[in-house]
Amino acid sequence: MRRLVTGARRWFRRRELALMLAAAVFAVAVGVGLIAGGFLKVAQPSQSPPSSRVPASPGLTPHAAGPYQWTLASSTGDASAYSIGPVLRHSDGSLLAVGFGQQVRVVTSTDGRSWTVEPADPGLVAAVANHLSLVTGMAEQDGQLVAVGATAFDDISSGDARAWTSADGLRWQAVPTTKGMTDAEMEAVTAGPNGFVAVGSDGFPGGNTQLPGARGAAAWVSLDGHSWTRAPSQTSFEGAVMFGVASTSTGYVAWGEIHDPGGSSVPPPPIWTSSDGLHWDRSIGIADAGGPGDPITSVVVVTGNRLVAVGARQLPESAGGWAVPAAWLSDDDGRTWKLAVTPDIGPVPSAGGLRDVAVSGPDLLAIGRLEAPQGQTGPSSALAWRSTDQGASWVALPAESSFAGAIMERVFGIDGAYVAFGSADDPNALSNPNLIWLAERPAAPTPTPAMSSEVFSYAGFHLYRIYAKLGITSRAQLHAALGG
Repeated sequence: MRRLVTGARRWFRRRELALMLAAAVFAVAVGVGLIAGGFLKVAQPSQSPPSSRVPASPGLTPHAAGPYQWTLASSTGDASAYSIGPVLRHSDGSLLAVGFGQQVRVVTSTDGRSWTVEPADPGLVAAVANHLSLVTGMAEQDGQLVAVGATAFDDISSGDARAWTSADGLRWQAVPTTKGMTDAEMEAVTAGPNGFVAVGSDGFPGGNTQLPGARGAAAWVSLDGHSWTRAPSQTSFEGAVMFGVASTSTGYVAWGEIHDPGGSSVPPPPIWTSSDGLHWDRSIGIADAGGPGDPITSVVVVTGNRLVAVGARQLPESAGGWAVPAAWLSDDDGRTWKLAVTPDIGPVPSAGGLRDVAVSGPDLLAIGRLEAPQGQTGPSSALAWRSTDQGASWVALPAESSFAGAIMERVFGIDGAYVAFGSADDPNALSNPNLIWLAERPAAPTPTPAMSSEVFSYAGFHLYRIYAKLGITSRAQLHAALGG
């Protein structure tokens, strides 16, 4: 399920011979022939020996083109009890996440491999009787951390939007609530040139996937994270709620889910753009996604005006009508969109969808889940797609053993690698552990340094002097000296 609360991150002659042997081993190690026709031939500095290297192929190197190595970094212990929500890279380089178990907790890591559940923070968990804190978004600007979400009744039937601030990510303080936060929920927040922008829903949506309490989208702006102003009601907010927001080169982009088509056969997609966070326009170009239960789940700014969105699209009835994973791209900061080239779904498609996408180095990684193919029984499986052309086309990565019976919900790029968050998905289990994967590129082999002609000449010349000093001037004499 969508909501965080439901659950749903290596001496004398002998000494001379020793010197000679050491030099010979050195020469062999660098792949140089030193003796030919019984005598050592020394290359002149002005004559570079021909290269024996194979020319590099154009495009990606084999290292970059190969699949990622996946490590299940966490499946037991304290971290497995917490469903990971928002994640960010703190100004000190560490990873900071918010998880939800029996209560909201901060979860940290310095490398994406080892995760620590921090002690409960009173400022983050404090709520009135029979209520709990939901934290669904987090952002940082100029050392100021801001988290957003809601304080909800313990059955998630009602609640009010809420925001918190922190200087270190471990100790938080709730900001004063305003009238614009009543019966609403902040779902996500981003930092921009004019402070912070948060988005969510007008009307607390509730814990049901049908979002029964939602009346439309909502947005808020704040210069410092402490004082928030709600955007005015507008036509573009009708019939949908916002789940995410990001800063772009021209302002902001938000995305979410259509919850009330309002009788329209082709409702506008749940993607919005804004120059100031207060006034929003709906995008165009996505006519087969974003409907109830199949939201636009994530948008990432790749470079310049290029944005990539992921989620699920509805196949036509003639193809079964299933919702399948999909990705779209925009080259105008999210105003218009087109479908990206995605992996072939095959003659028997599997229902599913992508849940998140991230950039790390030259790659994009999108993650999600797949159900068993239609007409077959079996567990769901985590899904990973990779793009090397800024989201224009995608390939499905090979399924790892840890993908079976699991779902991935969130991914975060870190130094050319990725950290993915999800959970086991056993419908018969009393509880499913939360999982954290680390996806890394295989380490490239350390290349043998190439020897220049000058170094080759210098080494060869001194070997020649050693041989001459020992009276070795032919291949036979060298063979005899080596004990042959």
